[in-house]
Amino acid sequence: MDHKAYDKHRKSILATLSQRLTTEDGPDFTYSALTRMVKMADTF
Repeated sequence: MDHKAYDKHRKSILATLSQRLTTEDGPDFTYSALTRMVKMADTF
């Protein structure tokens, strides 16, 4: 999978996951919050 396809797929997954988690667990799981979580996990 090339880099652009990977980024597009990752964004799609995070958007879907954000919608589901926000509905089930509250507003702490916005798309931007999840992207920050992923960046932190990638860093460490």
